[in-house]
Amino acid sequence: MVALKPLALFLLAAILEVFGCYVFWSWLRLERSPWLIVPGVLSLVFFALTLAHVDAPFAGRAYAAYGGIYIASALLWLLAVERVTPGPVGSPGSGPLRRGSARHPSWASLRISPSHPRSRASALFRRARRENRTMAV
Repeated sequence: MVALKPLALFLLAAILEVFGCYVFWSWLRLERSPWLIVPGVLSLVFFALTLAHVDAPFAGRAYAAYGGIYIASALLWLLAVERVTPGPVGSPGSGPLRRGSARHPSWASLRISPSHPRSRASALFRRARRENRTMAV
């Protein structure tokens, strides 16, 4: 149950990232309206905010766990929105990446919250409390 929240956040982040990047692609490559930049920028801002809400002790671990979901969502975008079937390079090449990211040790670390005794943030807060200081969150 704990892994469902990060998974939902990763899926939402993937949709926002692929949409935002596709909008810029369609503006530059398909000569669409420059007004598409506005929803593209908003989508990428919300993508960054969504990915930042994943409860992980380090950003790199969240990004590594997110990688496989991004690849799968990009392939689904290719099928659903662009109506293109991935070729022999896209599908087989992405399989090992998706499997590798599914087994990545980062998934285990996503369960560690800042209040967990082993998390770095928890150690920083405990040290600040001992030294009688306050820390900005």
